Amino acid sequence: MNYDIVETIKSYTPFLTGESPLFIGTILSSIALAFVYWRRTIKDSVADAPSFWQFLVPEAVRTSNSVTQDLWLAILIPPVATLIFLANLQGGMIIAQNVQTYAEHVFGPASYFPTRHIILLNIIYTFILAVVLDLIFFVFHVACHKNNILWELHKVHHSATVLTPLTDFRSHPIQLLIDIVMTPIILAMATGGLAYLSHNQLSMISFLGANVVIFATHSFGGSLRHSHIPVSFGLLDYVIQSPAMHHVHHSTDPRHHGKNYSGGFVWWDMILGSFYRPERGEVIIPGLSGEDNHAIENMSFAELMFDPIRKIADIVAKSRRNHIGVNLEEKIEAETT
Repeated sequence: MNYDIVETIKSYTPFLTGESPLFIGTILSSIALAFVYWRRTIKDSVADAPSFWQFLVPEAVRTSNSVTQDLWLAILIPPVATLIFLANLQGGMIIAQNVQTYAEHVFGPASYFPTRHIILLNIIYTFILAVVLDLIFFVFHVACHKNNILWELHKVHHSATVLTPLTDFRSHPIQLLIDIVMTPIILAMATGGLAYLSHNQLSMISFLGANVVIFATHSFGGSLRHSHIPVSFGLLDYVIQSPAMHHVHHSTDPRHHGKNYSGGFVWWDMILGSFYRPERGEVIIPGLSGEDNHAIENMSFAELMFDPIRKIADIVAKSRRNHIGVNLEEKIEAETT
């Protein structure tokens, strides 16, 4: 079970990691897909069609305050994420080792491990890790939408009214902290269990710092997931999430709310009942519904960071007042009976 510190650093460096929307390979594949989309749906079928580069980077992208907010967060998030993850890395390694030791203590040494099939088993192990990571993302993502406190943090991401690849970094630092602390801990528990079963013989197959399965599901056209270009993967939409499907998740249309939480594999949404494949040409307007959309769009960067904290404080204070009120009513009722 390998813990390569260089690979870890690369996985949180946005211009190097194979799963980042800013990885050069992801950008190039996204530009190629965007060009095909422009040729098929825009160039010959729309009057006064824009040139490809005008279509790729329209005026809204160049002038929007939402994009400016994204840029600030794209500058801030990667180094912060790297520092937090590296600080948590040692803890994750200790957890994995303790899980393995505990399993050996409870169940005894693992049975025979077929090392002659090690390549196949490494492929299976890599796929399992990708599925675990994808499930962690899905569960946490759903929680961010269902829990009032987490939603105030996650609302920062959904407040983007213009989607660009930089929107991928549009996360509140507190949400980022929760995610980066939680994910390695859960992953370490799975890694420790698999280390026990395999006698430490398994290694994850990686490419450019990313799990190859995650690389495959995120890199091709990944820069378009946060964009205005609704590329569909055809029947593959029923396996992995395409840009068009993720655009639905950012839609202001109430029909689209609570849809397409998945980050990679869409089967989680199918199980939850939140899977939604948009019709071709279906109009998607990104942002938040109601007054929040206009208010957040015009916030300064500082306001974007501190307003969620203020709202969370109000939620906690209101909950505390309600709790005190209920206890007081119960006390009065007990005294009068």
